[in-house]
Amino acid sequence: GLYDAMNIATKIAKEDYVQFLNSGDTLVDSDTIAFVERGDFDGDLLYGDMIQVYEGRQMLQKASPDTIENFPKNITFSHQALFIRTTVMQELLYDTRYPICSDYEFFQRAYACGKRFRYMNRPICFFQLGGISYQKAFDLLDETYDIQRTYGVITEREYRSAKRNNHWKRISRRLIPAGWYARAK
Repeated sequence: GLYDAMNIATKIAKEDYVQFLNSGDTLVDSDTIAFVERGDFDGDLLYGDMIQVYEGRQMLQKASPDTIENFPKNITFSHQALFIRTTVMQELLYDTRYPICSDYEFFQRAYACGKRFRYMNRPICFFQLGGISYQKAFDLLDETYDIQRTYGVITEREYRSAKRNNHWKRISRRLIPAGWYARAK
């Protein structure tokens, strides 16, 4: 799987930081890595902004500095816009029990272990929407709720309610014919 491959690469990494881009994703420019190398960020996880790309349109997704104060409920960055200290990545690795949200679980675990997150006020990558997390949105939400419950981000009551709502949305999406919403407008 995707996260298995990232873990294998992590084990042989030699530089100070690792960063993973998925198929279709690219760095914003050729200076991005040099920017990180030049910077004195003093962080275990360095995160920045990303530009989401979908059907030819682009939208800047800001990962504001207050993300960490609102962490762990409100994560506004993805692993594509993140540089992780190699020693931290080698210590924690991705938990492959989560085929879609292993990066989210990694962020939660790193935060719980006291790892230092630092914001870089800069777009890092072009993030191509339409991948597995986009295609399997209901599965993504189920994994997210499982992780949030594990790390105490949501209560057991909130967890059951969220899972139940996601279940009914999944069923209604299967029952309502494709294009019905567009015709109903």
